Amino acid sequence: MRSVFGYLADITSRSTVVTLGNLALIIASINYALSNTYHQLLIARGLEGIASAMFISTSMALMVEVVEEDRIGEALGLRSLMVALGGIVGPYLGTWIVDNFNYKIAFLVPSFIASINIVLMLTCFRIEMRLRVRRYRSDWRKLFTIFNKNLVIVTISVALMGIVYSALFNNLQAHYRLLGYPATAFGLFSTTQSLSGIFTRAISGKLLRLYDAALLSAIGFLIMLSALATLSIQYEVPSSYIAAIIYGLGLGLLVPANQTIAARIPRKHRALIMGIYTTGFDIGGLIGPITYGYIAEIFGYGKSYLYLTIPLAMGTLLMTYLYIAKKP
Repeated sequence: MRSVFGYLADITSRSTVVTLGNLALIIASINYALSNTYHQLLIARGLEGIASAMFISTSMALMVEVVEEDRIGEALGLRSLMVALGGIVGPYLGTWIVDNFNYKIAFLVPSFIASINIVLMLTCFRIEMRLRVRRYRSDWRKLFTIFNKNLVIVTISVALMGIVYSALFNNLQAHYRLLGYPATAFGLFSTTQSLSGIFTRAISGKLLRLYDAALLSAIGFLIMLSALATLSIQYEVPSSYIAAIIYGLGLGLLVPANQTIAARIPRKHRALIMGIYTTGFDIGGLIGPITYGYIAEIFGYGKSYLYLTIPLAMGTLLMTYLYIAKKP
């Protein structure tokens, strides 16, 4: 779905597709609030998935479309920082609303935020029109030309990142319950990695103007690898939070670097490309929990964290190759 909506954004208007994504989120939020059965919740979840497919990759393409080419890394670094801040504020805001009001009110909050986004998109639409962003004719036969080495490698690398991200949080949450820790212990781990990631996300824009994105991506993978190796030994609270800090630093560098590589591939299909790129993460998210949940059952949770270094090592090698291949 991300690729389909990305393609539609390329041939129509990216701000329009993002706006429609926000409208879909409003409808999904209202459906959540009105749901009384599992099937109603499932329908709302499906609508939320459509909203996400319309919004995430297209918004990245829109952002890089309205900035100068040499500031793409800086723009995506800022976007990544805002996503991290939202990831920190959102869970606490949601639980506070549930504790003081109810779930229905908490479900309606995203619809209010999406309404604000729609107003902001009017400004983006005017910028698109002022820049006279060119729209491209539909020709599916020519779309295969976008699958060059850079796109293939960066999509594989984000799939590897998706495997690690989904498997880590799936296994660690179950592991903490097994060790008898309260739910807040896992929440603190998640918050700690998000907070540490803010630092590297904040400086990633400047780093991407000074250094090659593939090099920074390889370093990000390597930092995350060291975090998982640390967690395999020190997985108890509070020592596991050391790994959370290291992991957040690596992820905060890796995400904007990978997005920059994807965004610098031919601009005429940029939203489609970002859709393909983000689909890689979704694929990793499907593979990770099942594969590493099975590994945890056989070898234990500690070993599962160690085995998570394998996709990170593969990601490091891929991005190192991409960096070396660019050098004359």
